[in-house]
Amino acid sequence: MEILRNERDVRQLMNMAVLAGQILVKNGAEIYRAEDTVERLCRSCDEIVRCDSYCFPTGIFLSIEYRGESYNIFKKVSPSSYNLDKISRVNDFSRKFVNKNLEIADGIKLLNEIDELKPPESWIYGCSAAFACGFFALLFGGAFKDFIAAFISGLCVGYILSHVAKYKLTFFIENFIGAFLSALICVLLNKMGLNNNIDYSIIGAIMILVPGFPITNAARDIMSNDFMSGIIGITKAFFQAFAIATGVGLIIKFVR
Repeated sequence: MEILRNERDVRQLMNMAVLAGQILVKNGAEIYRAEDTVERLCRSCDEIVRCDSYCFPTGIFLSIEYRGESYNIFKKVSPSSYNLDKISRVNDFSRKFVNKNLEIADGIKLLNEIDELKPPESWIYGCSAAFACGFFALLFGGAFKDFIAAFISGLCVGYILSHVAKYKLTFFIENFIGAFLSALICVLLNKMGLNNNIDYSIIGAIMILVPGFPITNAARDIMSNDFMSGIIGITKAFFQAFAIATGVGLIIKFVR
């Protein structure tokens, strides 16, 4: 890594560190992990006297001290879908950078490449969702027919949601659409005699929508005394659950 020579280099380092934090936060990493990564990237430069970062689900603050001067930056975090591969790649990048194997310009280039990685193909997402939904139906006590119904529902909904995500709709609308379609497909398959118990099929089909990830991260943040991020995560999870319940409830009320 090159030595910081002037204010331009400092700003470049801060932009790189915040970009790494943005990628982590918007792809589902824990807040403490994002803060730790941002600070480690900055502290890897010996000239940095002080470094403080504050991350939350919608933004990142960073303040550092260099040669008696304080520099501050704030970047908004745009919502995105969860991508553990990007989190893993940023973690690998952080370790390489801290070990002095990368320069700042190269680091920014690598981070931009990670950020621009395309999500899996729609058919891959659909097939993965199908198997997850089907086996969840069995896990909750369903029969093989319930597995088939949940499998078909998961396949269709997973494929559709992967396309809906391109339109940048709010998470509430996406979860409502997913739950509505999951329940509708299961009800239609039930009327065709393709499942034994519609309840098991619907439960299995909506499991890919259940906000387990944000609830887990929120609990972890609260246990780390990061109450604001934890409350934000729990609030988001509540509205996701409400959207799922609304979508399923409408189908059960008016179609079943």
